[in-house]
Amino acid sequence: MAKILIVDDDELLTGIVGDFLRQKKHEIDCSADGFAGSEKLLGGSYDLAVLDWQLPKKSGIDICSGARKQGLALPILMFTSRGQPADVVLGLDVGADDYLIKPFELEEFGARIAALLRRPRKVTDNTLICGDIAMSLGCATISRAGESVELTPIEYSLLEFLMRNPGKVFAAEELLDRVWTTDSEGSYAAVAACISRLRVKLAVDGKKSIIKTVHGSGYKLEE
Repeated sequence: MAKILIVDDDELLTGIVGDFLRQKKHEIDCSADGFAGSEKLLGGSYDLAVLDWQLPKKSGIDICSGARKQGLALPILMFTSRGQPADVVLGLDVGADDYLIKPFELEEFGARIAALLRRPRKVTDNTLICGDIAMSLGCATISRAGESVELTPIEYSLLEFLMRNPGKVFAAEELLDRVWTTDSEGSYAAVAACISRLRVKLAVDGKKSIIKTVHGSGYKLEE
């Protein structure tokens, strides 16, 4: 399951693709306004965004460009009726990962969404900070209270996800869907073990773990 933002002022199309993605068990958020859509994208924790090119108040191109400048690395699919090669190139140049020309078949749309969600996330040379933990995304390094911390790839991915969503509670099943890849060994026990290792590696004398267990619900990261 992924959390997907759709920004398009065509209510009929948004309803159709939104229902299609919900049938695939994805969580969908929608906006018909370019400015509001941009605010949602920058302030939310989405796994993928679908942007129309022509929108009221702010274009999809501007939304995409602004998101990349802010360091957002989520996949972005742009769709529009503008199908000239120069338009496609512009969309990709500002940071879109894929480009779909209207009208399109839902099966093709679904295949492209699935392909984008399978890709490893891009990283940019910025830093996530939660409390005294700093994660440099450009060089994939972690430090706590100025001390370097060595993590395995899955530990890094889980910590990055939690740091991008501080204060939010995630069940083990949701962490498996969002962090573990389809070709890796994932289970509830694997999530619990990874959380336990992170707590040990991020431990600081005299301080409680910033990764909390919310009994009956899951886990969250507290700043």
